[in-house]
Amino acid sequence: MASRKSSCYKCGNLGHIAENCSSAERLCYNCRQPGHESAACPSPRTVAAKQCYSCGGGLRTITADCPTLRIQQSGGQRCYNCGKYGHISKVCPAGSLGFAARPAPSGRALNTATLPPVKCYRCGQMNHYARDCLAPPGTEGGYVRPKTCYRCQQEGHIARDCPELQTYTERKHLPYTRQQLYDVVSDVASYRHFIPYCSASRILSSSDPTKSPLLLEAELTVQFLAFKESYVSQVTCIPLESVEAIAASTTPLFKELKTTWRFREDAPPPSPSTLVSLDLAYAFANPLHGAISASFFGQVSKMMVQAFEERCAEVYGRNS
Repeated sequence: MASRKSSCYKCGNLGHIAENCSSAERLCYNCRQPGHESAACPSPRTVAAKQCYSCGGGLRTITADCPTLRIQQSGGQRCYNCGKYGHISKVCPAGSLGFAARPAPSGRALNTATLPPVKCYRCGQMNHYARDCLAPPGTEGGYVRPKTCYRCQQEGHIARDCPELQTYTERKHLPYTRQQLYDVVSDVASYRHFIPYCSASRILSSSDPTKSPLLLEAELTVQFLAFKESYVSQVTCIPLESVEAIAASTTPLFKELKTTWRFREDAPPPSPSTLVSLDLAYAFANPLHGAISASFFGQVSKMMVQAFEERCAEVYGRNS
């Protein structure tokens, strides 16, 4: 492809640039006269002194009339790489230019031979990163870790089946006085009549009822499904304030069991209202019992509050 000659934007002539132009004024590109632009030239349009952008040929030739271009176009598509016709840049025989990748300068190329091999820290295998690892969840260091309970941090189970201590809290306003609610909750011997899953209850020993706090030792029997166990609780009753029951350490059923009732009067008679709080914390000694009870034991606190509410309605009548 012929090289294109320099063109002066001041006079429009070829062979020099405006910096070296001898013309004192800017000339019309069409008639080469000063005083107007080619767009307002009164003279007829002419191709004299024009240069073809395609072939870079001599005067009196423009791209639209270029004979060389017509011959070249008959050869097919034009290559954006070398400017020739008959092929495209992807298969250009002149090689890749322009935006193609270039070799790195000497001394700056990345030496991959010195890089450590890629290793996944999750599964321990080569040639991929942890973010792309297809190993099962829980895999670490090349082996699958057993499930870990977030409650007790022990492996082998999840929190839902955790045999360790679990806690539940229930709050409710009831239309009874503190004395009425305290009398019902502290009547441990009657639990078998209205407490969910309590099939038997009896007092083994009691301190002086005229002194506070009242200390009781009670035996309760829990029964659900085909499961039935008895355990002994130490009960501490503070009149009008709280009733706390803690399972004895010798109990085979529970590793730990603690229920705490608290009473706070919101409104006195004749329209009494008392806030009842129940805090339940338990851990079964046998993990199997914990797994069996996991599906329903979380609702026990609500069931107990409801049972005591119904017991109060039975004993004192329903208050609005």
